[in-house]
Amino acid sequence: MRGQADSSGPAAARFIGDDLGQPQRKRQPDWHSTRAGRHRTRRAHAKKTQSMIHNKRATWAVWLLVAAAAALAGRAADNSLRASLSRVHTSAQASQFSSYTAAADGNVGLSADLRPFELVTKVLRIVKDNYVDPVEPFDNQKMAHNAVKYMVASLGDSGSRFMDAKQAKALAELAEGASNGIGAALKIREVKKEDYTDQQLTVVAPLEGSPAQKAGLLPGDVIDTVDGKWVKSHDPYVQAIKLAKDFKASIADRKKAYKDAEALNKNSMTLEAAFDTLSTAGEGELALKVLRRGKPLTVKLGRARVSPPAVTSRVLEGNVAHIRMGILTPKAGEDFQKALGQMRGDGVSRLVLDLRNSPGGSIKAAQQIAGSLVPGAKLGAVVRSKGARENLWATRDPKAARMTVVVLVNEGTEGASEVLAAGLRDAAGAKLIGNTTWGNAMESTAFRLADGSGYTLTTGKYLPAKGADYQGKGIKPDAIVPMTPAKIGTADDGQLSRALSVARRPAA
Repeated sequence: MRGQADSSGPAAARFIGDDLGQPQRKRQPDWHSTRAGRHRTRRAHAKKTQSMIHNKRATWAVWLLVAAAAALAGRAADNSLRASLSRVHTSAQASQFSSYTAAADGNVGLSADLRPFELVTKVLRIVKDNYVDPVEPFDNQKMAHNAVKYMVASLGDSGSRFMDAKQAKALAELAEGASNGIGAALKIREVKKEDYTDQQLTVVAPLEGSPAQKAGLLPGDVIDTVDGKWVKSHDPYVQAIKLAKDFKASIADRKKAYKDAEALNKNSMTLEAAFDTLSTAGEGELALKVLRRGKPLTVKLGRARVSPPAVTSRVLEGNVAHIRMGILTPKAGEDFQKALGQMRGDGVSRLVLDLRNSPGGSIKAAQQIAGSLVPGAKLGAVVRSKGARENLWATRDPKAARMTVVVLVNEGTEGASEVLAAGLRDAAGAKLIGNTTWGNAMESTAFRLADGSGYTLTTGKYLPAKGADYQGKGIKPDAIVPMTPAKIGTADDGQLSRALSVARRPAA
């Protein structure tokens, strides 16, 4: 029954409120043979091509409206939309869930204009009363999830997105330093093109010992296809629409552009599906086509659970401590303090803090790490909604002692790790060595719904205590030492060698 209707009579095309049964226009004389007629033919074909494309979008628009309506009826359809939430201020790709009550969130925005909500409520009522099949509870939940998904997506912000229960669980596990997928922190990087914005699924950093690292994935690699399916980074019909508007384009070119877009769209997967495939457990090998500096590269890898340590430490020649950070988990700050305290007891007074391929995480962990080096120092500030500004301070570690600090950074240094690097540069005079960082200065908050799903929302922007805004540009180190991330930890690690030589210099 679902999706089928009698198309034999006028009722098959009935629209509520429409004035049907208008007399048909008389047939016009044949004008194909005239020059004016040919121009009309081209315009008519262009209009038809655009109509074909926009009809597809219109179908989705209707469903989005219905889904939004379902969200408003969420109390009856799915109590999860009004139940307990969780919140944390961390990187969207490596966040930590902590308790947050629904009561405080439930009244947010209720003083705003409610006319759009009245509109979707009306649509929901029409759907309930007129849809051919009963709307089951599962359909209600599905529409509610889609409502949240497209509501957040309508912000046009790649850092704000809906997650189903499986994706939300994967994000929570990544916050604790574990991964069941390919073992890489992933992020959507927006690249402006001539006619559209390309939302590229990009590797921030592979985790230590993960399938991603073993397969050779590097920070900045763009994942173009997964098992032969194109990761839909933009609307595939963009070129077809452009040609449909270009009266100089031939009909053949327009048809080809539309067919190419159709084929690409059929053999594609959404960004959400790609995230799901790459960040959760699964059997078998995956074949990825990645773009490294624009050049295609085929990579085959599996999926496995990895949980690398957040902190690894050692003492190098010249009595210099080398502490390398992975994901800044909630316990990373304490682990750092323990490792540094032990080495200080052995007489170490110089430190190389290695933040290369550290894809952010807990901002509190960053404050604790800084607190062991510059206790109570100002690390910067975060600007939130309505201009609210909050200063970020290093914690006060009673065992802290000043020491020479050199910080290693690269393109895989992201989020809270960038806040830490900039904070130590400004407060401790630490020298930054390596490559320019990722460039994510945005605070992302993770909310969790009662049914296990959730969403991330960009809620603020970090500003360094000194220096320029680095959002989208990255933090430029004091000394740039070009080196591929593949050489990190090897005998050819020139960045580490440079950092050690700076750390060993006599204090001025």
